[in-house]
Amino acid sequence: MLKRYSSLVYDIAAVFLMMATPLLVFVRHHRYFLGAPELVLVFSALAGLGVLTGLVMKFTGWIGRPVITVFLLTVLVDIQTKWITTIGLRLLLTIIGLSVLVWIFRKILSQTVTLIFGIMFLTTLFLPGEDAVRRTGSLPGPGEARQDLPFILHLILDEHIGIDGIPRQFDPQGQLADELTESFLAEGFQVYSRAYSRFYNTFESIPNLLNFTADRRQSRYFPEGFTEGMVLQENAWFDQLRRSGYRIHVVESDYMRFAPGGSKAEGGSDGSSLSYTLENPKNLENAGFSLSERARQILGSYSRLSYFLKLGRRGYKSVRLSGFGQALALPDWDQSAEHISILAAVQAVDDLKTDLAQAGPGQMFFAHLLLPHSPYGLDTVCQPRPMVRQWLSWDVVELRPRQNDPASRAERYPPYLDQVLCTHQKLQEIFDVMKEEGIWEDAVVIVHGDHGSRLTLFTPKYEWVDEMTPTDFVDAFSTFFVVKQPGKASRYIRDQLPIDHIFAALFQEGEIPPAAVDLLAAPEVFCYTHGDSMAVRPMPFFADGEPLSQ
Repeated sequence: MLKRYSSLVYDIAAVFLMMATPLLVFVRHHRYFLGAPELVLVFSALAGLGVLTGLVMKFTGWIGRPVITVFLLTVLVDIQTKWITTIGLRLLLTIIGLSVLVWIFRKILSQTVTLIFGIMFLTTLFLPGEDAVRRTGSLPGPGEARQDLPFILHLILDEHIGIDGIPRQFDPQGQLADELTESFLAEGFQVYSRAYSRFYNTFESIPNLLNFTADRRQSRYFPEGFTEGMVLQENAWFDQLRRSGYRIHVVESDYMRFAPGGSKAEGGSDGSSLSYTLENPKNLENAGFSLSERARQILGSYSRLSYFLKLGRRGYKSVRLSGFGQALALPDWDQSAEHISILAAVQAVDDLKTDLAQAGPGQMFFAHLLLPHSPYGLDTVCQPRPMVRQWLSWDVVELRPRQNDPASRAERYPPYLDQVLCTHQKLQEIFDVMKEEGIWEDAVVIVHGDHGSRLTLFTPKYEWVDEMTPTDFVDAFSTFFVVKQPGKASRYIRDQLPIDHIFAALFQEGEIPPAAVDLLAAPEVFCYTHGDSMAVRPMPFFADGEPLSQ
């Protein structure tokens, strides 16, 4: 009797520990408070699932125990590494290798798993974790920076559509467009209302702008292909500023990083940076969400580490949205929020405001802010919305190769524009801090996007670029650009020009780019092809939120 129940206890413990240990590693890595009610709820649910699965293992004996163990270990490998990325050879090799180990320890399988993962679980409790914000270098102290150089603030607002690109369908009287225009003119900015990006993706747009180029080669500045976390190795703008005597302070996310010393070849190192972890569940702790929302989002963030769990999640969502799923009223396990990066972006603004207290002449502050980027989780005054079914991304997986249909686009644009308003509230807070610190009047302030809202029906890729409408092009490429320069009056400029050209004309050292006669007459954007070089496509003329006839 004792032996029978001890075997069941080992089965339950083994299952629980295989499921709970990687989750514990995840939350400890992000320094989440282990006594938080949401974590108690999550681990309690895993314990219940462990009991049920352990009973199945016990009563299916020599068949169920190894099969379930191999499955759970495969998921664990999937979560803890990036080894498994497709259903292919790597998955097969993983299953074969784990099956061999399970067969070797078959007589004491659950006991062995319990011992190994029990030790891992206990030692993980004492891991130090990683800070959500990492600072390298230090801001210059009094007198350390050149006093004859104006302070520069350079902000990139990710996924911000241009003022003249805001669709009148969702801004019928142009009230939002007028509000943005008037507020920036009042602050002394030159407002380029019809600016656009020639590039659809951040990793093409930002590197080209910072290097004063418009290179059609795909991943020109990331030759091996861009992956999240890469550092931009070539940065002509930073090099130019550093040679002029500037100290550079960077506020960046872990999506794309920027060396404050400039290009690698230049060898500069006199700068500092604040780097943010975008998908950090710790940002949920004080965001005012309900217990169930926090628990679900932690599990959601964790499950996105797994290729298989992600597939299962998407598959369930497809079934739930099907006629069969709707007839059965299947519950919504997958809240619409795909990510929680927007919470880290708001925190980045707050930390930037703190650092501005040490700003002054001879310094350039550069920040890439994931605002008003999806998910659309903030209202107009930057308060988080309830998560369930209200945090929307910019595309709909179930509609691929479409990105949206008219209904999903209409559902997404209003909360996106709410987040645009939130973004500009945060900008005003930054400007107010600069005024309080006495560095506003003589400062150069550059604020621009990297591409459009991307709330398109189709995307500019070779498979379906021919399906794109003029409205799609405006949604994809229209982007924000304003600049304030000491001694220059505010202006409203409706020239339809690419932001890389505007930026180079304003700030490139040496020869100023020639007059943009050709670009004004025939604006162009770059779309992806089968090859290494992107194809040139005409960019529709647009005004007041609508494409104009060519």
